[in-house]
Amino acid sequence: MPKSHRSSDLPLPFEPRTLAPSPECVTPRVWMRRLTVVRSLVAEGTEILRDVWLRRGLNIVWARPAESGALVDDLLHGHAAGKTTFCRLLRYVLGEPCVGTELFQASVRARLPRAWVLAEVCLPGEDWLVARPLDVDSSSRAFATQGTTIDTLLARSDPAQQAGTFEDFLGALSASATLPTSQAIPWSHLLQWSARDQEARFAGIDRWRDPSSESGVERLTDDGRQQVMRSVLMLMGQRETEARTEERAAGTAKSATKEKLAVLHSKVASDLETLEALEAEGQAKSTPQAPDSRWSGDNVISLAEMRTRRDHEDPSVLSQKVSEARARARHAAEKRAQEAKDYSREQGRFEELTKKTFDPPPPSKYCPQLLVDARRVGCPLLKEQIQPSIDFESRRSENTAKKEVEDLKQEIERRRKLTESARAEEERLEGEAKHLESLLQASITSWGEKQRSLIEEEGRQAKLAQARSKLAASKQELKECEDLADALSKQMKSAHSTRMKEMEERSPQLRYLSDLFSDVVQYLLGVRVKGEMKVSSGGVINLHIFEQGERTSLALTTLKVLAFDLLALVAFVEGKANFPGLLIHDSPREADLDQRIHERLFSFATKLEQLFRDAPPSFQYIVTTTAPPPADLQKLPYLVLEIGAATPAERLLRVNL
Repeated sequence: MPKSHRSSDLPLPFEPRTLAPSPECVTPRVWMRRLTVVRSLVAEGTEILRDVWLRRGLNIVWARPAESGALVDDLLHGHAAGKTTFCRLLRYVLGEPCVGTELFQASVRARLPRAWVLAEVCLPGEDWLVARPLDVDSSSRAFATQGTTIDTLLARSDPAQQAGTFEDFLGALSASATLPTSQAIPWSHLLQWSARDQEARFAGIDRWRDPSSESGVERLTDDGRQQVMRSVLMLMGQRETEARTEERAAGTAKSATKEKLAVLHSKVASDLETLEALEAEGQAKSTPQAPDSRWSGDNVISLAEMRTRRDHEDPSVLSQKVSEARARARHAAEKRAQEAKDYSREQGRFEELTKKTFDPPPPSKYCPQLLVDARRVGCPLLKEQIQPSIDFESRRSENTAKKEVEDLKQEIERRRKLTESARAEEERLEGEAKHLESLLQASITSWGEKQRSLIEEEGRQAKLAQARSKLAASKQELKECEDLADALSKQMKSAHSTRMKEMEERSPQLRYLSDLFSDVVQYLLGVRVKGEMKVSSGGVINLHIFEQGERTSLALTTLKVLAFDLLALVAFVEGKANFPGLLIHDSPREADLDQRIHERLFSFATKLEQLFRDAPPSFQYIVTTTAPPPADLQKLPYLVLEIGAATPAERLLRVNL
């Protein structure tokens, strides 16, 4: 076993009298008096697996390593001795959602399905008993009550009888965790800092929870954790908080506005380009060479003038004339057809009449012989043929017929002339109709072109008006956005000025904390080493260690974290920090910390206790370790729990998980 020093042998770089406990902080805002794990809350099944009494001041949980040469079965099984589990139990009863990882919870459900963790938690002026089942799935059965001890609870037949809700306890815890005169900070945030994850390995002052711990807590941003620490250390007041919130909100809005400005500049350029293209199109149409040069003039004529010229060539009037001409042509055609019909009828009558009048009637007696032969032989019929008798009645009918024929010939001639005249009129009217139709077609074409041009121009004018309106709206939106950006810049500048002024007003507190940090570092590393705390303009706490120049290493990073936490604890004792007065460090030695520095952590706490002389310290510091603490601290009242991993009985929960 490594040699251990006595804590009283270690020098303190400042006299205890230089530290003055504040009369306003005579007790921690939160501290644990007792932690008990039972196998079951049922009276007949109650078995206390582990019962740990804690105190104000230093509390050491030591997982003593196995003796040299001893056989330890399955040392890597479960969670070894249970140091981290002990810290997780403390965090669990103080409101953290999960008591361990999924693997741990599965092991608990398998081996300790009805186990509970009980705690006596002390707040200023009120003591609470808190009970939560280790099975997180049954956490709704958790309860808490005031003025009751664990012994009283276990003596009841029904432990949960007349118990209050766990939420009641959390409400009281949140109300008591911070000083009444200080800026309120959610307890869940304070707990993450005052009880760091062992998995976080003390990697930074704002590294509180590691995802691998599966704690289930709200994960704060880096900036959020910095604000919590500065608020706790009274480096940040309500004014700065509000100014910082305002500055951040204005900055976020300005970033969004800058992105919007870029979009709007592009939009205005695009709208302007569209408008210029439409205007150029209008100018092109006004030139004599343009297809629409029929709209004569040096400039594009107005839409009203275009409508007037289009209406002037309205083909409806000409269309009516065409209809009338076509009707006249049809009438002439009908008349010509009727005249032709009449002419044809009279011509037929003439042919019929002339046939009857001029064809001699056939003889009553007909001889087939030639007239020469008849004369030569003295045919009696020849005499009758040559010397016909005179028929005066027939002579009168023949004259009448001839006159009728002559009259009919004149009528036929008249009808012929009428027919030809009708045909000529028809052809004239048909030509007139065709001419009007050609004019109508030209008018329709011209009107259609003007109508199309008018529609195109109306569309272009509408687009032009829309483009102008759109450009005006874009410019207006751009101006409003620029005005907003200017206003946000002024708001950011004002908020930043307020924040810087507030930070400047807090500079005495920063100097106090920086000096205190240097004292803690000197105690842990030696009087030749100095420490310094700074706060950047962005509100980030930075820690520095100097020894012939600034020193940095992984081990020093761990030491900075530990010294920073102790600084917060001391500042609370002096009434100059809003820390809850409870600090839990889980295995700092395992975070690559030198054994001598590790021992000085314990001695620092005992030196701090000495400031209170016979009064109980106003802080509680719980440390788990595998490395041995100083020899004079390896006993009560400092060593509150000793566990091991050699056998299940030595483990925290007395089973292998």
